[in-house]
Amino acid sequence: MTCSPGETVALSYQQKIKALLTVEESFNFELDKLAQGWFGTAIQEHPGVARLFEGSTSFIAGKVMLLEEALSERQPFELDPIQARQVFEHRRWQRVVGFHTRNVPHRAHEYLQFTALAEQQCDGIFIHPVTGPKKTGDFSGEINLRAYDLLIDEVYPPNSAVLGSFLSYPRYAGPREAVFTAICRQNFGCSHFIVGRDHTGVGEFYSPDDSKRLFEEIGDLGIKPVFFEEVYYCRRCQDHVQSCDHGAEDIQRISGSHAREMFGQGEAPPDWYMREQVSQLILSELSQETEVFSS
Repeated sequence: MTCSPGETVALSYQQKIKALLTVEESFNFELDKLAQGWFGTAIQEHPGVARLFEGSTSFIAGKVMLLEEALSERQPFELDPIQARQVFEHRRWQRVVGFHTRNVPHRAHEYLQFTALAEQQCDGIFIHPVTGPKKTGDFSGEINLRAYDLLIDEVYPPNSAVLGSFLSYPRYAGPREAVFTAICRQNFGCSHFIVGRDHTGVGEFYSPDDSKRLFEEIGDLGIKPVFFEEVYYCRRCQDHVQSCDHGAEDIQRISGSHAREMFGQGEAPPDWYMREQVSQLILSELSQETEVFSS
């Protein structure tokens, strides 16, 4: 299909028209080169590359207008940047640390959030899970929001966190996506941004420190990255840490795939991995055959 400048194109998702795009330009890209520049690889075992190659080599660009019907369907947690900044201002937050995730909350997430909150002397945390389409097996955007809403209501200290829905999709692009997600949160009003080990990576495609190196190479982005090493649970420390003096036999690592396997068998992960409130919510939704994992 070819489009000329001035034409209007309907943009649909799940067979429903969501927006209109007024074409300003059209162009072509060699997908191999685009994938290499975007993901650092053109191997289609990479989920982001596979998604790219499902599409065309032709692209269009222009102004997008979201339809009123789509606006009325917006999730209750979906804040645009102006609204998010207004919420922070209402709470008198000046230093806000953003947290990007595509998974349900586990104890290591809590460690990252509250360590950054304390060490960076921030006023609050903006928890901003991705709620767009994901690869098969990832937790759905809806269950992520419900789990965090539960924790904020029952566990987190009052006025410590704001939950928002980030209606984007994971690219699994490693360091480049880490920078992209930080810039997005700067636009939403965050002053700081949590960058975990292997942030927005997938499989073995990126080294754990690639994101940190790219942030340091780029320099000032208008938002301060807060870097973390791998967080694990030490049985002897009886706590979540980034490092300690105890041996490998005392280390309990956070494994998302193992947790999904346990949920698939109707079992809850241990308390050091995930709070009981979250585990029971997921098991309850699975028992009702609610879509907890992306397919």
